[in-house]
Amino acid sequence: MPKLRIEVRPGPLAVQVTDRLAQLDKGARWVTRVVRQEEVDSGAARIASLKREETADRQTGSTGLGASPAVARRAAAGGETGGRHEVATPGTEDPPGIGSRPGSVAPRISGAPETTTPSVDDLPGLAVFVIGDDPADPDLDVVLSTDLPLDDQLDRLWRHRIEPMARFLSGETGPPSPKAVLREHDPRYRVIADRLLRRLRSGLSQQGIADGTWTFDHIGSTSVPDLAAKPYVDLQLGVDPLPEEESPFDAVLAAAGFLPARGARADSPGVYRDTVKDPGLAPDDAYRKRLYVRPDPGGPAVLHVRRLGSPWWSYTVLFRDWLRAGPAGRRAYEATKLRLAQAHADDPDYDDYTRAKAAFFTEVQEKYERLGAASAYRVRR
Repeated sequence: MPKLRIEVRPGPLAVQVTDRLAQLDKGARWVTRVVRQEEVDSGAARIASLKREETADRQTGSTGLGASPAVARRAAAGGETGGRHEVATPGTEDPPGIGSRPGSVAPRISGAPETTTPSVDDLPGLAVFVIGDDPADPDLDVVLSTDLPLDDQLDRLWRHRIEPMARFLSGETGPPSPKAVLREHDPRYRVIADRLLRRLRSGLSQQGIADGTWTFDHIGSTSVPDLAAKPYVDLQLGVDPLPEEESPFDAVLAAAGFLPARGARADSPGVYRDTVKDPGLAPDDAYRKRLYVRPDPGGPAVLHVRRLGSPWWSYTVLFRDWLRAGPAGRRAYEATKLRLAQAHADDPDYDDYTRAKAAFFTEVQEKYERLGAASAYRVRR
């Protein structure tokens, strides 16, 4: 099971944050690595320098004219000895692939400390949590205050967000089974969705998995202003082909805190397949899907992965756009949701609530499909 990675952005609190989180982790039980962004940046610069030296060494060696100045310097410093050097915070290990800023990498160097020519793997990757103190940084999952006691902030963060997510990613606990409880729209839903979609797009693109045709969307009720919703941000990726389980795709998502959902029941709707609404519209395989969950208590999210051009890849976006376009549709849908949420308030999960909502979805299908007749998200037959 993957462990949790944390990135701490540069700022006046960065060193204290890194040290305190390492203390709270008590021997890296759950957290693989706490890395500061300046380490990633300086490490990348050092990697580039080492690569240039290595190239010069090869070129000089191939001419038979003796060792290059770089080799001579290293020999004088102690020779070409074995061992391993990691670009890392002292006292922690440095797994590959940490960092969520597009274009950043966490270098891994194999070789001796400062003295040998290393072999280098630049592996871009993701962090589950990006922490900093700049409220203007759109990539931060956690914004720390410079005016409040830092240890108190980090202790609360550890108890209420980091530890629950770490337990989930390590397999100690499963995601919670939330009930059908609706809340007023929160503008932070869009902020969370945008941040997570950027992170996923960056990670999947850097690994050469996503191409320019894939779509990344905020869907569901949290994507519609002025509409009550369950406080789970729904995201959708349109992909082709549909990734298989335990593929590199899954590894990238796990690094961002998303693991495959299993469903509260064996027949939970929308976990492995979508319901066929229009028989004959698309082949059976077009209704397969993957579902992932990121149960971060500070902003839980559900990720739907569907094939580009498939019916539900289209329905979800067109329905969202129809709800955004007019208050009458929003009010009718919200009234339906509130009535059903009350009817299913004592259910152990919201599976039956989800099934019951489908009637409204079908009732207005002609309206949202007509609105999206010219949309890039129409079903591709």
